[in-house]
Amino acid sequence: MIYLHRYERAIEALNQNAIDAWIIIGKDLHLLREPALLFMLPDDFLGQTALIITAAGDRIALVSGLHGEEATDSGLFNDALI
Repeated sequence: MIYLHRYERAIEALNQNAIDAWIIIGKDLHLLREPALLFMLPDDFLGQTALIITAAGDRIALVSGLHGEEATDSGLFNDALI
């Protein structure tokens, strides 16, 4: 899956640059979206969304209740907080 590869590349870049974590925060408004969320998520997540990717390999999604199941079932995240 291309999205898993993107997370692997992000984790590799964090480690190469001695950065502890990458936090992406956005609010999807259909017309005005955070470009990084479009790149890192397979589906449109409405409302406030945050992704935390750590150099240790953790992938955490903070999503609205509407998308909790999608985030959990995607297999992309170690943890999905609703």
